[in-house]
Amino acid sequence: MYNLIRCELFKLRKSRLFLLILALVVVYSVVMSILTYSSVQYGGGSEVVQGIDMYFEQLSNYLLVAVAGSLIATTYVCGDFDNKTIQDSIACGRSRSSIIFSKSLVYFLTIFIISLIVPIISSAVISTAYGFGMQFSMASILKLTAITLITSFAYSACLSPCILLSFLSRKPVVVLAGGIFVLYLGISFLKDAARIEPAISSVLSFTPYGACDALFTLDAATGDFLKSIIVSVAFIVTILAATCMIFRKSEVK
Repeated sequence: MYNLIRCELFKLRKSRLFLLILALVVVYSVVMSILTYSSVQYGGGSEVVQGIDMYFEQLSNYLLVAVAGSLIATTYVCGDFDNKTIQDSIACGRSRSSIIFSKSLVYFLTIFIISLIVPIISSAVISTAYGFGMQFSMASILKLTAITLITSFAYSACLSPCILLSFLSRKPVVVLAGGIFVLYLGISFLKDAARIEPAISSVLSFTPYGACDALFTLDAATGDFLKSIIVSVAFIVTILAATCMIFRKSEVK
């Protein structure tokens, strides 16, 4: 397992698509900061956006994470089926479950990286003009760190179905469509419906798609943290277990 993870990390570092996505995310962060600054300075608005506001705004940018995560899954998993890397690993005696777990761990790492880059860079740029807007203390720093890490973990859980789709269909188009149209647009539709129907809101709150919504504020309570962690872990375990069951029974050519 350890060697598989090292191999996956090496492939990730050499992946041109991943490096391109990282570069685009950095550019997006800077551009959004400049646009926000320009709208405050020259847009006639009186409200000043501080670093903490920008931080939470971009931390909650699930669309960006969903698009980037889906794109990475199309090449990171589906690409290995196309170039026979996974088939060769199985032929060499690697278990299918170890392949799934190693790829999942590294894939979740990419989600962590993508989801952290935008809020950190955007808030840093805005803070140079308007300040961060928060008194820094050990407690506030620890809480902000916890919010960030748990939200990133929840995003990993939200996009874990991309792993299932990748091993199930092995087609980039299906994974990309599932990540964007189902995991983003579908969930967005349900969240809009949840404002009208409490039952939908209750169901969503027990999934990572709804559990992390309570974290986008410094007023988040300890219970919100624990709920998001438990829900995300349960969701990931369920998705990976389903992936293992399906992949074990599937034929690999």
